[in-house]
Amino acid sequence: GDWSSDVCSSDLRDANLKYIESLLHVQIRTHGSDISIDGDPKDELRAQTIFKQLGDLVAEGYPLSSGDVKTAAQLLLELI
Repeated sequence: GDWSSDVCSSDLRDANLKYIESLLHVQIRTHGSDISIDGDPKDELRAQTIFKQLGDLVAEGYPLSSGDVKTAAQLLLELI
């Protein structure tokens, strides 16, 4: 799922991406609906997992707020 375009505004999306970058020590770039992640392979995989889970929530109709993204990222990080 393309969660990045579904998260309210570009400013909010950018803030969420910056948060995930700092949490996982990766660099995230967006190109339209494509997301590229650079960093340690283990951290890249963790970031991909977070994006997949967030995309699944959006696909199920769950509206994500900035706080939801941060909470979900923290919870998923504890699980992976």
